[in-house]
Amino acid sequence: MTFMLDIAKGVIEDPLSAFEVPEPTEKQIIIQPEPNVSTPPTPMPVEFDVAYNGKLYNKQEKYVNIVLLGFDDMQDRENDGGNTDSIMVFKIGFETGEVEVLSIPRDTWTMINEYDSKGNLEFSYNTKINAAYSAAARRDDKYNNSLAAIENFMEVDGLFDLDMDYFCSIDIKDVPKLCDAVGGVPITLDYTMDTIGSKGETVVLDSLAAQYYLRDRKTGNGDITRSARHQKFMIALAKRIKEMGGRKAALALYDEVIRYISTNLSLEQIAALAALMDDIDVDNIVQYSVPGKIGSAAYERPGKYFGDFRSVYIADKDELSKVILDMYYSSVKK
Repeated sequence: MTFMLDIAKGVIEDPLSAFEVPEPTEKQIIIQPEPNVSTPPTPMPVEFDVAYNGKLYNKQEKYVNIVLLGFDDMQDRENDGGNTDSIMVFKIGFETGEVEVLSIPRDTWTMINEYDSKGNLEFSYNTKINAAYSAAARRDDKYNNSLAAIENFMEVDGLFDLDMDYFCSIDIKDVPKLCDAVGGVPITLDYTMDTIGSKGETVVLDSLAAQYYLRDRKTGNGDITRSARHQKFMIALAKRIKEMGGRKAALALYDEVIRYISTNLSLEQIAALAALMDDIDVDNIVQYSVPGKIGSAAYERPGKYFGDFRSVYIADKDELSKVILDMYYSSVKK
């Protein structure tokens, strides 16, 4: 803990300094006439990043995206091949302390790349987004391929410009150890769940109850409801850490938690995120899920399953665009 506290001292005042912030992309310009003048109008340039439905938007700055990937090695379903079981994108604002989270259903239909054992691109095709991890043969490529698929999906056919550079991953079998580390996670149940409690009841999830809560696919609308529970659990865990002391508690838990997590965040970046704990209003974390519906689509990967129909989650791109605008963009004031 002393080691992490020493690192945190250097970033407490400016957590953003721990992250590489890319130079803003060059904005597009629309020439707007000056309003309410009797003489011929003098064109005024208006800078913008995105034009959507007749409105102009600029991308927000000074935030970072952390993608949380959950795995379930103990699941009993066949042919999952190490696919990601839960996907959440956390947007963390450094100046505002605001946190927004978007859950992406594991069966979301989107374009991914597939790489061979030498890291060469073999195929690009539409499939479930959770397959991106196993579609890269080399271990070093798996997380990057998942991040690329998520980034491409959230950019909605190239309309937006987003960066998914950082990830944390955990297997659900290790989540109970996180529960033990914080003394249990309080949750108010949205549905009655056998062995846990009734709808509307607030329970404290211990290690065993947490596994059932996160794994159950029978309650509610299957994987869609399960995805929402994963999001709710992570927010409740963050709230519990803040109740335990916020920044100091997060740093104190580092040694216990890091052994169960894979991440490309540096120690300095982890310390910077912990430093933000005191500023985050956990009760007002904004929660989103990808709008869409369950449907079917033909398997596109070349091979023996090509053309087979699969049950998938099909995103509503218009509604998804509105979510992305809410999360990452501000309207241009003319």
